[in-house]
Amino acid sequence: MKQLLGAAVLAISTIAPAEAVTVTRSFTVTASTFMQFAGNPAPFKSLVADITVTYDPSKNGFYGAPDYFRVVTDGQINAGPFAATPIAGYFGPNALTSTPRLGIGGALNGGNVGLPGTDDFYIVFNIDPVGASSVSFNLATVPGAFLSTNATVVETTGTSAVPEGGTWMMLLAGSALAGGALRRARIRVLRA
Repeated sequence: MKQLLGAAVLAISTIAPAEAVTVTRSFTVTASTFMQFAGNPAPFKSLVADITVTYDPSKNGFYGAPDYFRVVTDGQINAGPFAATPIAGYFGPNALTSTPRLGIGGALNGGNVGLPGTDDFYIVFNIDPVGASSVSFNLATVPGAFLSTNATVVETTGTSAVPEGGTWMMLLAGSALAGGALRRARIRVLRA
């Protein structure tokens, strides 16, 4: 028993902690009251975006497609500028803000760049705490950007982290110890 416990402690102590912990989170962004600086009307009144992303909070910048991305604009799914291939990014605290943010944008112009005369979009929001959403989009047929003056974000799932190697070893060691104790108890019962 002591040998098994010693081996488990030794195995756990020699495992280096994982360098990165990825986090998967889901959000719903709601936006309405779109204004356009050139005075053109928005092609829809409101949108609801469901977004799931997996990111590494130790790294900043755009990294690839979100796990899930669906925008509904006046009953249309991923239509107009939101049909653009999305790219996701995590942006941790920096000199300008102490609040980490997530950004989801059309990859056509590169994440957070919406060029007039292109179908593209950018959604950015604070994640810790959740809030302060900004939604903007461009259209190929209309010059100038549309920006929502009424956008909110709600987290729809909790944070889940990938366990480090040490956590897995503790689970295995605990299971081995419990199994050994049950086996010894069963042997004692059979001998009695």
